[in-house]
Amino acid sequence: MRHYCTLFDRNYAVFGLALHNSLLEHAGDFQLHVLALDEECAQLLEKVCAPRMSIVRPGDLLQPRHQQAFAGMSFGQKCWSFQPLLCSWLLDNAGIEGITYLEADSCFYADPEVLFREIGMRSVSLVPHNYREGYDQTAVSGVYCVQFNYFRNDAVGRRFLDLWTDACMQYDRNKPKFFPGQTCMDVWPALSDGVCVVANVGAGVAPWNEARYRLTESEGRVLVDDQPLVFFHFHELAFVDDRRIFASSYRLSRESLALIYRRYARSLSRAWTMIRAAVPGFHYCKRFARPSLRVLLGEPSLVNLRNLAGYYVRAFRGRANLLKI
Repeated sequence: MRHYCTLFDRNYAVFGLALHNSLLEHAGDFQLHVLALDEECAQLLEKVCAPRMSIVRPGDLLQPRHQQAFAGMSFGQKCWSFQPLLCSWLLDNAGIEGITYLEADSCFYADPEVLFREIGMRSVSLVPHNYREGYDQTAVSGVYCVQFNYFRNDAVGRRFLDLWTDACMQYDRNKPKFFPGQTCMDVWPALSDGVCVVANVGAGVAPWNEARYRLTESEGRVLVDDQPLVFFHFHELAFVDDRRIFASSYRLSRESLALIYRRYARSLSRAWTMIRAAVPGFHYCKRFARPSLRVLLGEPSLVNLRNLAGYYVRAFRGRANLLKI
């Protein structure tokens, strides 16, 4: 059995359930362990009763030595810091051979077992960002993306989990552009032969790199340079309203929108059906933020001006990226 874990709050619940459904469709025997970051999310998951899913709460993970670091973090930074804590807690308490961390806004389109065959007997996996030309953010965000990170329950796997945890404890709400929990991974391959850098082009396709590849369809499968798309990371995707999503501020190819994003929109629609059947009044989701001119006029600042200008740039560039669900 493969053990996966992820984390999300009530606003990401629809994404998390779409991820779970994709594992049910494409993965073999598995268990998905979900850290529910708020009680509304935990109660929803308990009522949905999704098969092959277990629920973990933040109180299960936090230890006194983490409290001081967490006190200085934003909510997002706390989420990133929970990633290694969740993996370590599961290796300590679930009696499992290994754990793979997944991002909740990812979705599988083929069996991930091909990635585990590539990892083989190594203890840790990393997936590169593979930025396309013009979008390279390596200097800030690192070479590798936290999105499919396997840790074997052995000395090597635990060593790198400890390194990851120590790096995440450096997050600081006063340093919003500092991402130690991701940039720390840049040096991991040089530290041990037990670290696998996944080379499969179907792993970690995302809006920042999809234009690098030739996307086609064959017998109902999405292909990336003639290889099956394993999983896509839907970074930035948000709901404009109950029936529309904003796919990305990146300029997406027509093939990506048609073959990947429209399928994901249908996956989100199915997840919403599950949610509303379990909790009819549930309305939480990640909303597309619209900076307002009123805010700028009320509080003139360079930051607010950039936010407003950035919104109109994204809206123009992504005008084809508005999709119905």
